[in-house]
Amino acid sequence: MSAEVSTAIVDASVAIKFVIEEDDSDRALTLGLRHSIIVPAIFWAECANILFKKVKEREIAAEAAPLAWAGLRQFRIATATPTMDLDDATFDLSMRLRHPAYDCAYLALARERQVRSTRPTNACSAFSAGSPCRESMHSR
Repeated sequence: MSAEVSTAIVDASVAIKFVIEEDDSDRALTLGLRHSIIVPAIFWAECANILFKKVKEREIAAEAAPLAWAGLRQFRIATATPTMDLDDATFDLSMRLRHPAYDCAYLALARERQVRSTRPTNACSAFSAGSPCRESMHSR
């Protein structure tokens, strides 16, 4: 009997932990291996930017960035097709919650697909317990 693979929406800062050793990389990697992942289109640009910054700040060698990028591409990560509805939902959430659209793109996708979104605990204070963003995520 095979176990059903569940779907998760994973933030770029969490997915980078699949391929770059950071705090909680083991937890992130377990998530990446156990779930089928779907992400908004902005995800890949965010991952590229994270790797660029890590090279620029000398956290990783320049030669490591392409290897990390290729490693990330090996995971089951599906990119959601951008739609006007999803873009509108991202904009609406950003305005309503007064939070960056980059983060709200993940929330909008989670709401559209009715899938849990995984965010790093320290990356987005608006996703903390009791916030309008957290309530919005779980109200569907």
